[in-house]
Amino acid sequence: MTPAQCRSARALLNWSQEDLEKASRIAKKTIADFEREVRSPHATTSDALQEALRSAGVIFIPENGGGAGVRLRLAMPRFARRYDDRENGLVQFWFDYKDTRHSGRITDAVLGNNALDRIGPAAVFDRDRARILLLAAEKVDRGDFTPDGCVLIGNISELPRIPWKD
Repeated sequence: MTPAQCRSARALLNWSQEDLEKASRIAKKTIADFEREVRSPHATTSDALQEALRSAGVIFIPENGGGAGVRLRLAMPRFARRYDDRENGLVQFWFDYKDTRHSGRITDAVLGNNALDRIGPAAVFDRDRARILLLAAEKVDRGDFTPDGCVLIGNISELPRIPWKD
């Protein structure tokens, strides 16, 4: 992500640097320095900024001869509810996407990989809900459902760990 893409993405979302700070858990000064091209952030910081913007619906367009850019997703998933299923080691959730209610499941292994500290699976889900819903919506778009029609996020590699500052 370039500084211009970061500024443009914030503008599309009508976000201030404070809004991005809250969503990414990256200090406002770091964001301001990056956007002014005073310094380049560490890769993990850049990843956290990009993931926060992506989770809000920003699509990053790579350099392809016409220039790098950003745009907004047309459809965004909306959270309906969740159920912490300790018996089966997962969190079940329901979301609306493209005028349809969908159900999803995310395993404790995936949530535990993203925990960073001693918070439980439901708390990790709540903290990372935007990322999880976006991943679930992408699976719906691909037609990636379990035999019972559910979206399953069961592989740790599907939801990479972001080194959030807690």
